[in-house]
Amino acid sequence: MYLLYRGLTWLACALVPPYALASLLRRPGRWRELGDRLALFPTSLRREASGAVWIQAASVGELELARLLAPALAAARPGLRLVVSVTTPAARSLLAAPLPGVAATFTFPLDLPPVVARAVRQLHPRLFIALETEIWPNLFEALRQRSVPVALVNGRISDASLARYRRLPGLLARALAAVRLVCARTPRDAERFQELGVAGSRVAVCGDLKFDRRPPAAGDLAPDLAARLRGRRVLVAGSTHPGEEEVVLAAARRSMSAGPLTVVLAPRHLERLAEVERLLAGSGLPWQRRTALASAGPVPDPVEVLLLDTHGELASLYPAAQVAFLGGTLAPVGGHNPLEAAAAGVPLVAGPRNANIAGIAAALEEAGGLLTCAGAEACAEHLARLLTDPDEARRRGEAARRAAAAGAGALQRCLERLAPLLPSPATGAEGT
Repeated sequence: MYLLYRGLTWLACALVPPYALASLLRRPGRWRELGDRLALFPTSLRREASGAVWIQAASVGELELARLLAPALAAARPGLRLVVSVTTPAARSLLAAPLPGVAATFTFPLDLPPVVARAVRQLHPRLFIALETEIWPNLFEALRQRSVPVALVNGRISDASLARYRRLPGLLARALAAVRLVCARTPRDAERFQELGVAGSRVAVCGDLKFDRRPPAAGDLAPDLAARLRGRRVLVAGSTHPGEEEVVLAAARRSMSAGPLTVVLAPRHLERLAEVERLLAGSGLPWQRRTALASAGPVPDPVEVLLLDTHGELASLYPAAQVAFLGGTLAPVGGHNPLEAAAAGVPLVAGPRNANIAGIAAALEEAGGLLTCAGAEACAEHLARLLTDPDEARRRGEAARRAAAAGAGALQRCLERLAPLLPSPATGAEGT
């Protein structure tokens, strides 16, 4: 199976020229990004990465974990050099903000044999850390051939991923042969990695790093947003998918009589903004984009809708919220991270589709901080009730906060497991 994959990816190299042309036509000026994808790295990156620990954080969620892990690694091993790669445009848009302890950032290269071979040869990493579940057969083979250990941190395997991986046993076995350590989130994840071929001695249950992130604080909120929300009830719908915004708006209408309300809609994918705008235009509710606040007039009553069209601001809104809806739980997605809201002391309402976050959701639900609903109507009812009953919302929010705090400790366990794989500062500083 691996030989077939490798052969197909070699054939895919013929598509690189049209891919490069299309990329530049679609996003003119993104030469650096395209160069990174093809492992045509600038000299400055090759110099900073040589002998470093390479952390791969595919998208925004993984990048937030990198912000947690990187400074902890730097503190645990003074002098250690770290570089971080990302894959998605959303994550790249956040790289303007510095990553503490990180020497350089770049875009993850394509998993084509000559590309990843060149990437490993030029970057000369001493350890590769993939956050969550990033399994790239050609890259892992290139790392294995150069004796670079691979670690999967906050490793998880969903039901859907397990079913897909089971159909590719030869491919996964070859790729996972390079893996020296898996810091799994749960015992169930650990069992699945072992089923796929990782030796039990290389798998450790460390918990979920998301529990160790700093809780959002009221001071994180941008001043214009803080002024806009002051004195109003706030319902935040985080990382929503098609069909979920309607449920949140229905809840808002049912609770209009309880006082001024602002609904914050944060679509998971900003490509859906035009779709959500059409929905809002027909809703009869006053609304605007977050980026239009600077020119906005007085806050309309009794309900307004704020469409979040920026990256990186969602977490800062939770301390201002009375209740939150957990996106991806009514749509067939599996749920997104509820811990930002929970850590801020905000009660959550979610649909039944939570396979991606089953362990976290169970802990929050048991504590009383999350209400799981059978469908859209029940979600709207629960949201409306919490918006009109601040005492219940406060009690459930505190329960969510306690449950989030109780899960901390994964970061320290991961650091302990990673320690034997980390290069010494003297080794990390070596050139190629």
